[in-house]
Amino acid sequence: MRLTATALMMIALLGLAITPGLVIGQDIAKLTNPAQLTEKAPEKFQVKFETTKGEFIIDVTRVWSPNGADRFYNLVKNGGYDNCRFFGL
Repeated sequence: MRLTATALMMIALLGLAITPGLVIGQDIAKLTNPAQLTEKAPEKFQVKFETTKGEFIIDVTRVWSPNGADRFYNLVKNGGYDNCRFFGL
């Protein structure tokens, strides 16, 4: 399944909660301080999430939401979604 940034926002509005999980030894200070995560995201990129119910891919187009894409890119790159739990309604 492929999700666009718009679909991801719609899922958030419908009540999907993402609970970040921390890996032992992970640098939480970097993840909680957006000022340290400043790398610019590529114009388009994909992120694959592997879950116990299967995998899904999120397609991101930076021009649709530059700040959101940059933040998401940096969180993914720095392990912000490692060992997360996804809950749906």
